[in-house]
Amino acid sequence: MISMFRNFAKSKWAIGLLVLVALGLLVTGGTQTDLLGSLQAPKVVSAGDRSLNPAEFRAEMDNRLEQLQAQQGRAITYEELLERAPMGAILKDRAEQLAFFAWAWKAGVRPGNELILRQIRSYPAFFDPVTNQFSESLYEGKLAEANMTPARIEQEIRDEYSRAHYGSALVTGLRLPRVYGALYANLNQQTRDGRWFILTQSMAGTAPRPTDAQLSSFMSQNAAQLRTPELRSGTLVVFSNPADQNIAISEEKIQARYEFRKDTLSAPERRTFTTLTAPTRAAAERIAAALRAGQTPPPELLATAEGA
Repeated sequence: MISMFRNFAKSKWAIGLLVLVALGLLVTGGTQTDLLGSLQAPKVVSAGDRSLNPAEFRAEMDNRLEQLQAQQGRAITYEELLERAPMGAILKDRAEQLAFFAWAWKAGVRPGNELILRQIRSYPAFFDPVTNQFSESLYEGKLAEANMTPARIEQEIRDEYSRAHYGSALVTGLRLPRVYGALYANLNQQTRDGRWFILTQSMAGTAPRPTDAQLSSFMSQNAAQLRTPELRSGTLVVFSNPADQNIAISEEKIQARYEFRKDTLSAPERRTFTTLTAPTRAAAERIAAALRAGQTPPPELLATAEGA
């Protein structure tokens, strides 16, 4: 057995195997020996075929810092920025965004180049003030001032369109049952009638101010009552029985109380709705006007609505 291994070690197959092992260590080894990996551009965030390099990430962080400084009206350090939004949360958010954009591109959500160009040409800052024409040099200069490149802003515009189109498609596909609209309309349109009247002192009449002679006559007529002080009587009854504080309630009483409350509260309030479908807007307006006036819509509209 040992001689067989020695013979194999001296053969060309052993040399080829050592070469394959060396190549594997170079490609899949540690970071210090990963020669092929070191040839690639560094990436801060990567998701699918989308990535964010250090320069782009630094530009995004600078934009975050400038926006926060504009809101606060003072100088803000990166330490304060990271206190408000931790680095882990920022990286997680960007990774989720890049993953969505990579998926959307593969799924076929791809805004056309004409749409991107139309959006770029809608910015007045990219137009020459003299000729009123789109200026390529002015376009690149304005982007350079904002630490942007044409490829990056075009990609951002494309991503925004992808997000907007995907979101609008989701919202368009959501359709609530018509009974939800009827409930909402009933809640907001129901009215109550009330009648009242105001009774004023002038309607009830006023008594003239009594004279001194009238007051003296009243006091003399009721002298016996006025000399006797008014007395009030009251009765105070105190119920105190410590034995009643811990009254044992049987399971039968609890069950009976439960059954009583269940019968009275288990029946929900019910309302009936009638939906009408009008073939035209004019017919719908006529039906709505009749209903608001407390009238029955014309039969021809109802027949048309029911058959639509």
